[in-house]
Amino acid sequence: MKKCHACHQTLPAGARFCAYCGTELIAETFLCPHCQTENELDAAFCTGCGTAFQGQAPQSPPSLDELEHAIAQAFVMAFRERIESELDPKRYDEYVDRFYGSEFREGFEARVRQLAQDWQARHPTLPPKPETAAERLALTFDGMLDHFFITQCQDMAEVALPTAILNYESGRPPSNLGRMVLDYLDLENEPEPTYFNLVAMPLEKLKNATRSFFFPEKG
Repeated sequence: MKKCHACHQTLPAGARFCAYCGTELIAETFLCPHCQTENELDAAFCTGCGTAFQGQAPQSPPSLDELEHAIAQAFVMAFRERIESELDPKRYDEYVDRFYGSEFREGFEARVRQLAQDWQARHPTLPPKPETAAERLALTFDGMLDHFFITQCQDMAEVALPTAILNYESGRPPSNLGRMVLDYLDLENEPEPTYFNLVAMPLEKLKNATRSFFFPEKG
């Protein structure tokens, strides 16, 4: 639904003229003919697919510096959201200090440059907006954030996650399912010892396990 700008009556969304006063309506947005994304009337390019609209002068592709800046801004947005939604927002400044003082930052700058080059190759006409980058690179940012918080912030976490689980970030089926289960359980760092075979188990514990699990007392 929308309203007539002359008489302010409510009209159907697709109306071209006001049914009350006859005024021709002013469209506020229009759909891209290629991907059907809704765009502002004065948009030079589609925010969804980058198509240049008829009647608009072509613009030069964004530079790598522009793309890197937009991607870095988008990462900061994701960084803050992760802390506010999953960690302790009161420690945001501490996490920022940890980021700038960590080895992760060096690799981060190289990764941002790589993402900018990939963006330039795949979407040469798509304007570099942080919001667009945040949407398109959400999964990539998730992996980067996992790596940072797990490898660089173990001492700040309420529950320290094992670094071995980063091996499964790709989403590909693991070659060794048993190894993956053990990596996630992280039994080596549990306070109680864990035994995976009877030979390694101390005799007293073996007797206790036999009485408790193999031949439990009735009643």
